[in-house]
Amino acid sequence: MPLESVEQAIRFLKKMCEEYGDEFPLDEESLYRHVHAMLTDEDPPEAPADIVKYCASGFVGLEMGCGKDPEEAEAMTGPVATPEQWRVAAEWAFRFYCDFFGEHPSTGDEDGYIMLTSAAQHLLHAKIFLPPLPPLLSLS
Repeated sequence: MPLESVEQAIRFLKKMCEEYGDEFPLDEESLYRHVHAMLTDEDPPEAPADIVKYCASGFVGLEMGCGKDPEEAEAMTGPVATPEQWRVAAEWAFRFYCDFFGEHPSTGDEDGYIMLTSAAQHLLHAKIFLPPLPPLLSLS
């Protein structure tokens, strides 16, 4: 996966956060490291299990259809992701939330955290179509 893939993922996350304004204390360097780690299949950083579970549970069972017309889409409906995939997305989103907003989500019900969970799942799904990323070089 080319390095521009990390930058594209970051632009996507920033676009998703636009509705929360542009005055949040974004930690760009940390966000870059976390997005790179996610796209290179590293394990997500530890996050409080109760908050992650609460957020992910709202997505479990979400289905999506695909097809050229409504009837075909109805017949081809399936889950967007497994409960485990939603948990992983919520764990990454917890870290992204910290990078964007400078604080931890406290309940799992914060709009920004829910949106970042959806965005993380989208990126995790999309990365299966991209070539592997090279290792991240240290800036120090």
